[in-house]
Amino acid sequence: MKKKLILSILSIVVLVNIAGCGADKSSESKSTNTQNIESTEDKFNSEVEKYGELLSSGKTYEEMTATERTDFSQVEQTLSKFTDEFKEKYTADVERIAKTRDEAVEKWKKEDEAKKKEEESKKKSSNEKIFSDITTSTPSPVRNDVTGRWKVITVNSDKDILKYAKDYYENNFSNENEIHAIVNLQTNRTYKISNLLGNSLDVTVHKYIPGEQNDAKKLFNGDVLEEYTVYLDNGKIERIDY
Repeated sequence: MKKKLILSILSIVVLVNIAGCGADKSSESKSTNTQNIESTEDKFNSEVEKYGELLSSGKTYEEMTATERTDFSQVEQTLSKFTDEFKEKYTADVERIAKTRDEAVEKWKKEDEAKKKEEESKKKSSNEKIFSDITTSTPSPVRNDVTGRWKVITVNSDKDILKYAKDYYENNFSNENEIHAIVNLQTNRTYKISNLLGNSLDVTVHKYIPGEQNDAKKLFNGDVLEEYTVYLDNGKIERIDY
């Protein structure tokens, strides 16, 4: 009888402990979930406050720092996720800043264009020739080229291509390892342009072979007529005598 009583008491103690542990775990889980929710709400409220200060600052897009522009882009893209109160209060500011952004982008574009024209004007005033005066086309890969480094462009001009080599290089070479051919059909000359030690160009003038611009196996096979060094720092051209 005593044994049964003792076993019954022990069973009750065990059940109470298990129930207590379950309650503790449930309580801990609820507490963790509550903390997570509070943390998410705190983060959202913090962002609302940060974005609100930025939007109501009166700054134009141009006046903003790089970080502020990133923040504005973020709030503009996610505006629909904010509260109705936030949207009602700040939508007009978002639209205002977006408008000043478009104006700033247009302004910067015009400034870049003006700067480019100024640089081209300086080049012309210093007698440096601009290759785009001959053609606005761009060089293409050469058929059957196994190196992946050859490019060719075909022109039909009476201008001295040699004087345009520096500007051509600066605007058309992707890297110093490329080799370019300028084929001038009017003068039957093919100009082979390559970089020498980073500070100068080697320009070898070949007699044109019909159709060579279409096949790497033919390109530069014409007789060598002349060879020059073109210095990239000052544009000076020196003839190489054999």
